[in-house]
Amino acid sequence: MNLSERLLRIICGEERSLSASVFRTAARVIEPIYGAAVDWRNRRFDRKYARNEISHADAPVVSVGNLTLGGTGKTPLVLWIAEQLLAQNKRVAVLSRGYKSAEQRSALNDEGREMKRRLPELILLQHPDRVALARRAVSEFHAECLLLDDGFQHRRLFRDVDVVVIDATAPFGATGRLFPNGTLREPRESLKRADAVVFTHATKVLEAQKKDILAQISAIPGRKPELIVAETRHAPEAFVVAGSAEGHSDETRLPLDAFRGARVGVFCGVGNPEAFLNTLAEVGIDPGNRVKRYPDHCAFDARSVEALEAWSRSERLDALLCTEKDIVKFDTTLPSVPLAALRIRLEFLASEEAFREKVLSTLKGNLV
Repeated sequence: MNLSERLLRIICGEERSLSASVFRTAARVIEPIYGAAVDWRNRRFDRKYARNEISHADAPVVSVGNLTLGGTGKTPLVLWIAEQLLAQNKRVAVLSRGYKSAEQRSALNDEGREMKRRLPELILLQHPDRVALARRAVSEFHAECLLLDDGFQHRRLFRDVDVVVIDATAPFGATGRLFPNGTLREPRESLKRADAVVFTHATKVLEAQKKDILAQISAIPGRKPELIVAETRHAPEAFVVAGSAEGHSDETRLPLDAFRGARVGVFCGVGNPEAFLNTLAEVGIDPGNRVKRYPDHCAFDARSVEALEAWSRSERLDALLCTEKDIVKFDTTLPSVPLAALRIRLEFLASEEAFREKVLSTLKGNLV
């Protein structure tokens, strides 16, 4: 069990150790302090916005972010929006913090490399100062549209469209409470800033549950009356093989039934490993207990690769499967076993045209 999994178990009350009880007690004390700090920060930016002190880029900005810590399936949506903008023959730059890119000894972290593999024509820039990145994207790379990745809380940069991604299976985090008593970065009332909310994993919940989430969003004071709520799922597309050339035309793809019935092992270093395992189950792959979970953004150094090798041999595996976010860290396949990643694409189930129009019409003056 990695640290993030243990922390989630502690927050949810599943771990009953003394240290877990102490943490939960401290978390209940810290939560209102954290909440007050978040509220103060948001009020401060609201006042700055009124005085036009938030930085404006010289290109339209679409922000894609979330309310919670951990994975919500944001990257496929960023790619989908990028594809819509690229289809307008515009130069598109993705601006992200680049979390753990230094640890992975790369100019781009795993999410950035995944995006570059999928859309080689994208301009990808990573640095904590997204205002500086926006200036650089326009002045140096002549970007015409900017995508602010994980940007909902990065309020220093003005955005033309604010999109919030919500995992329908856990819409307001593990407990519905603020960190560290839950996994909310800020209260759900912050959705009043959103122009669009996109549910991911919408097929994993009942209609009654979706209606309840919608009711909670509709009840938020100050919510934008034109707020768009879209539903999506992560649809399996193909398996891609480690070490194959990047880009759509040259990479090696395998059909979704390529590993059905095989003895496979699964590993992943993502924020929501259960979502990945559920998607594998959709294509008929059940690894049983042959699953290794790593911390989100795990760098997979030489020692961890050797451990995967040893594990595959001891388990007599036919293949190792992972996410695209993981496979970009492997320059080649492993000597003893094939290595492949499940590629997914975002599929809209509701409000696709309204969402597309929201993005493109807001940028209309720049897309002619």
